[in-house]
Amino acid sequence: MLDYPNLPRHRGSIIQYRHAAAIFPWCFPKAFIPDERTAGVAPIVGVYNEGTGSFISAVVVGNHTPLPSRTAPLHEQKQHLRNAINTSNEWLLDHLPIWLANTSPFKHTLYQLTGASISSVDGASAGLSCLLASIGKLLNLPLASDWIYSATISDAGELGRVNSIVEKAKGIKSFCPSVNHFVIGNYDIDTEATIQHIQSLGIQVYSFKTVQEALNTIPIGPFKSIHEAIEHSMEQWVSEENNSLHQLIENTFLSVLQGFRQIHGWGSLRNMMMRIRNHPTLWIRLSKDAQYKLEITALIASRYLYGKHSEHNTSTCPIVFTDSHLDWLSTCRDTERLQLLPHMMQQLNELPESILCANEILTLVQSELPNPKQDWILPLQLKLAGSWGRYLATRTHRYQEAYEWQLLCFYQWCDHGFYEQASYPICALLDLSESLPEHTDHIEQLWRDFTQKPNAKVSQIRRFIPKHWQNKLFGAL
Repeated sequence: MLDYPNLPRHRGSIIQYRHAAAIFPWCFPKAFIPDERTAGVAPIVGVYNEGTGSFISAVVVGNHTPLPSRTAPLHEQKQHLRNAINTSNEWLLDHLPIWLANTSPFKHTLYQLTGASISSVDGASAGLSCLLASIGKLLNLPLASDWIYSATISDAGELGRVNSIVEKAKGIKSFCPSVNHFVIGNYDIDTEATIQHIQSLGIQVYSFKTVQEALNTIPIGPFKSIHEAIEHSMEQWVSEENNSLHQLIENTFLSVLQGFRQIHGWGSLRNMMMRIRNHPTLWIRLSKDAQYKLEITALIASRYLYGKHSEHNTSTCPIVFTDSHLDWLSTCRDTERLQLLPHMMQQLNELPESILCANEILTLVQSELPNPKQDWILPLQLKLAGSWGRYLATRTHRYQEAYEWQLLCFYQWCDHGFYEQASYPICALLDLSESLPEHTDHIEQLWRDFTQKPNAKVSQIRRFIPKHWQNKLFGAL
């Protein structure tokens, strides 16, 4: 529901709207609904006066020529509406394929097209419309002019019910007679009766539980669904050059191995890899080496996504690491193997069911571990040693061994001058102190020394500090 503070007493009407459009045609370009739309524009239906009146707005994504406020008032966005926009941006960040995503969240601007002039709006029911406007901009395709939407979005992509849905439908019928498809969220209270009431107005209702369900049905441009348009955009993108597909896999794989946070989200990365894997022609174009890299990339991305939204996910693994992957790993380049093995250890920690050959992975890791007596250990081996220490503590409870490995890594990273990397073993040591109280004083002193290092970035890693240390280390801040 969109709520409107300081509502003027005077109500506008569709007659007034059309009259204004006739007088000021330049104020109502074709980009705006109800009649025609262009890429980056989506309709929003709202209510005011506790549901006794309705109106239509347009959400516009990206840069555009602002409309004059006298004919299409610009809405000031209140907190719930801003939260809805942020949630839609976050979902896009994690779930749209990488080749569509932008490097920064879109700016959403809302204009009122019908009803009384209202300066500010609030409410989460614009979430789906804001999301669809962004997708239209990314695909450079217009949404269908005979569809309209009203649903909230959660960060897990769940669509929720909105208030005053019947009054909104009546507003659609009055203001937008050409609209005959209405998308709503999971309307679980009196759903059947409500939908029948709306459909009696001549409007087809679609009730979806998730964004993905909606994208499978909502048309865009010449395509029957947004998912079909995304699939088509991928085929165009990877077919532009003969080497583009293999180069994509190689670059993405190397970025993942280096631990870079994909700017378009781990969900986007996984979805893109799985689309290619399941595509009837793109998959067979890949070499065996590229196929293994793609599947391992999807496996790692799934773990990151699971870690971010673990409350919404089970242990679903679209890719499972098998003996054939192990054979490839055992024979690939040394640098790739050393970069990949820490990720495999993390898989065993967080999603062990994704590894079918766990014992063989453990044997391979132990064969690659550095000699603790070395004066100088290579960075790739330090990362492997740190992942081995975490595994020892998490899965085998061999705390003293884990402590020794993490201590080694901490000293070595500091000796290398890589203080940001030293943050990983120091956090692990703080966590181990609860199981090894005899080392608590030493670990605390290591932390105090670490905070004095250049580029330690203590504020950034604070959230990773174990709870039993939070008050002790930061209570006075």
